[in-house]
Amino acid sequence: MKQPRKLLALLVTFVLLLSILNCASFSAVFLHDGDHTFNAEADIPSVAPTCTEPGHGKGWICNKEGCDYVAWEAGKQTIPALGHIDRDHDTHCDRCGTYVAVSQSCEHNFIDQYAKPDYLKSTATCTSKAVYYCLCQKCGISAKGIDETKTYESGELDANNHPADKVKVTKAGQTPTCMNTGWTEEKTCEACGEVVTESKLVASDPKNGHRGPQDEVVTCIEGLTCKYCNQEIPANPDAHPQDEIVVVVPGTPATCDKAGTKDVLYCNCCRKLIQSADSIPPTGKHHMKLHSGQEPTCTEDGVVEHWKCDNC
Repeated sequence: MKQPRKLLALLVTFVLLLSILNCASFSAVFLHDGDHTFNAEADIPSVAPTCTEPGHGKGWICNKEGCDYVAWEAGKQTIPALGHIDRDHDTHCDRCGTYVAVSQSCEHNFIDQYAKPDYLKSTATCTSKAVYYCLCQKCGISAKGIDETKTYESGELDANNHPADKVKVTKAGQTPTCMNTGWTEEKTCEACGEVVTESKLVASDPKNGHRGPQDEVVTCIEGLTCKYCNQEIPANPDAHPQDEIVVVVPGTPATCDKAGTKDVLYCNCCRKLIQSADSIPPTGKHHMKLHSGQEPTCTEDGVVEHWKCDNC
């Protein structure tokens, strides 16, 4: 009885050794929807999805002759394409760089924050930070014009930027006369209490500070008797009343690379031309305008969003 038991033990040991050697050579048997056999290592490597192409997980091909069954990683036989995303709203996909158009059917989720000038709603002031529109987490479009409540504050206060409707005149100015000193008006910001414009003294003006009995001023054809100094002030050929000056030939504005001309001006009081069409040199300053992008087609190239001077 001992001899058969030894033979049985040797046989079991031999079978176990063969199993170990088979595992070492990366061959194993799996059951999936039937008695299919597969290698231990995947026959099909996984492929990550891209913006436009789906991917898949690892796959094992049944190694039985004539069987083409494939077993996939659970839930990864097909991994959907990721789709383009443009969170910085520069008309290019953040992942692959492809030109993308904003989706009109996106169910927007305005939660992304990207403090860029394009998304600025209001600048920082002396009492509040700059306010920006949120961006859609899905398509990257700004909430501007879609949901004006989706905003957030960013940055620091700007102590030098006072809201125009909060700046009030707290001291009226006084025009200087030929004998008396004047002063400029004082303005204060109601929001923060800071004096925005200080009042400054203005020296008397012996030449142009003369006024008639009804506060008349000297013109190109009429003098006056000054009520302050009692002097007889003659007419001033260069003192043309503003409401009597007319444009007889409109000028042309100078651009970044082209010269312009001044208006030809005529005074109805003294009936003289008071300004000729003198040349104005080019400004050298470009008038930049933002041009939207254009999606490429099968026959024409696309154009990215860009800035271009309207003049040159």
